[in-house]
Amino acid sequence: MRMPRLTACASILSLAGCVAPSTGLPPPTSPIDPDLAGISLTLSSAEIQVVEEGVRRSMKDPMSAMFDGIRGAINDRDSASACGLVNGRNSFGGYTGDKIFVGVFNQQRTVFAPSAIAVTPNDAVAIYTLCRHIGAVP
Repeated sequence: MRMPRLTACASILSLAGCVAPSTGLPPPTSPIDPDLAGISLTLSSAEIQVVEEGVRRSMKDPMSAMFDGIRGAINDRDSASACGLVNGRNSFGGYTGDKIFVGVFNQQRTVFAPSAIAVTPNDAVAIYTLCRHIGAVP
């Protein structure tokens, strides 16, 4: 009985050192545009209100929305973005729990358009990764 286990372990260990053949292609790059990288931006209370209004417009029950951790960022093209957390009521009347969101301001920072609000855990990971990249982690 010991011999098959030993053979299996030896086979697995010998394969652990294998390397995939070179394809000649460049290594994969990040799907996030490097031009989106930014630095933290302190948002005014008026800009935070603009973010909240923009996110509320995309919700089922806008008046139930509660916000936390809204952070801004700006890139070298003077494009401002924001990320944050929102908790609001769903169709059944229950609160969903904090959901991360990301969006962009217009040039004057008087309108905020949410690009994404997390629905699934995978959404949350993707949005968090983007927020970290642009410099606006909630």
